[in-house]
Amino acid sequence: MPAGAAVTRGERIAVLAGVTLNTHAPYVGRSAFAHKAGLHADATLKLQRSYQHIDPAAVGNGTRILVSELAGKGTSR
Repeated sequence: MPAGAAVTRGERIAVLAGVTLNTHAPYVGRSAFAHKAGLHADATLKLQRSYQHIDPAAVGNGTRILVSELAGKGTSR
């Protein structure tokens, strides 16, 4: 991991345990709270609990909105 990089709790535990963290792992993976642009992403931006039943910060993660060919003007604020 590069010095000064943001590190989640899951990443810290993975380093201590000597394992590689799966980016698609539930809750702690980098993609666990990633939402691809479209209706799903729009709803998440308006009311996060509509698609996230827990606060990502509670497990050391964060929300990411991925912009793609499906993105509308509302998603690319």
